[in-house]
Amino acid sequence: MTAGRYDNTPIILAWVLGTLITLAVLGTRTLTNLWDFLNRQPIFDVLIVVGTLILPWLAAFPLYWAGYNLEDYNPNSPEGRDTLQATLPAVLPFLMVAASVGISWNWRRWLPAAAIFLGIFAFFFTTIFSNQYGLVTGMIGSLGYWLEQQGVRRGSQPQYYYLLTQLPVYEFLPMIGAMGAGVLGLSRLWHWRADLRFGCPGRRRDGGGGGEAVA
Repeated sequence: MTAGRYDNTPIILAWVLGTLITLAVLGTRTLTNLWDFLNRQPIFDVLIVVGTLILPWLAAFPLYWAGYNLEDYNPNSPEGRDTLQATLPAVLPFLMVAASVGISWNWRRWLPAAAIFLGIFAFFFTTIFSNQYGLVTGMIGSLGYWLEQQGVRRGSQPQYYYLLTQLPVYEFLPMIGAMGAGVLGLSRLWHWRADLRFGCPGRRRDGGGGGEAVA
């Protein structure tokens, strides 16, 4: 790496925090029944699996804060070579935390899920294992490009352009889903408030006989 061009303090802090979190996870696994309890809660299955598998992608943050160019991964250029060399030290603490959480939760289920996920990722992002640097561009470059582009205002358009043009044209499916969920949520809230107002918190609204439900 080029001396003096980068401040690796964020990467060092990532290692400190990653080590402390890993020790805390292993401590709770050994000394408490917390992870046995979480393993019995279906809601945590998705949260832990998805959260731990995508956690290493956050390694782009310490690299970005350290001053590395997250748009250049060319091993023949000085900046690209520096970014490639710094990637592994930045990713390891995130991998350490993800593995400790996944194994503490349920190693029989987490290890196969992680192997399948990383296998598919490596297969496609290395172009069928022909480009080893695809692992870096896929894991760091996806979020890194977004971070590098924060100062760019594409097309120099006004703010309403993104709301009235970009979202309806390019993001119409999430908008439809969000509006539908919003309408449904608000209607449920209004019904709930009406039930409270009229003193019938357990009243049925499914049209089934018009009776009262036991709260």
